[in-house]
Amino acid sequence: MAHPPARQTPTRQTPTPALRRPRRRRLTNPPAERNPLVNTPNLTALIGPPGAGKTTLRTAYPDALVVSLDDNRRALSWCGCANNQDDRLRAFAVQLAHTIAHHALAHGRDVLWDATNAHPADRAALLLLAAEVGATTTARLVLPPLETVLHRNRQRSNEQCACGHSPRVPDQVVRAMHTTITHDLPALPREGWTRIKLPPTTTSSTTA
Repeated sequence: MAHPPARQTPTRQTPTPALRRPRRRRLTNPPAERNPLVNTPNLTALIGPPGAGKTTLRTAYPDALVVSLDDNRRALSWCGCANNQDDRLRAFAVQLAHTIAHHALAHGRDVLWDATNAHPADRAALLLLAAEVGATTTARLVLPPLETVLHRNRQRSNEQCACGHSPRVPDQVVRAMHTTITHDLPALPREGWTRIKLPPTTTSSTTA
């Protein structure tokens, strides 16, 4: 005779305790709203042809780290010449300058970029560099009259270095840079600078 199947007693499941949300701590002294421009590093780019007097402006920025393409080329060149025309050397000098400036700005240090910055592409690269670390930017125009610039450049030695180049920049190069910078002046406020400092003979401009 077949026996009926035994009845199975349902297993009691222990209810899972509800997850308790962590209590939110109340701030007794809420932090004050910080001005985003306070303690924000600034990248100042000098813009001017050779012989304009850019390097003499270094003394106006005693707290800034000076980044100079000429200094980098002198340090990297086998002959110690800033006008060495080796393409790889000049490219590495720019790369080194960007690395130094990026590191300084990222740690809250102001940077003074001492170079001609005559071409829009060079200035755009600096604006991108500053944006990567949240730094403000200043375009400092150094543009004396062309004849003044040519005269100063001609005071430089024309003696050739071992690499075949002299500290004096050819007149046609100086003229071309002076013309390019002058031509780009109206578009400078649209490039994206936080501030623009023009020569004393020109009304200064500030952009947001």
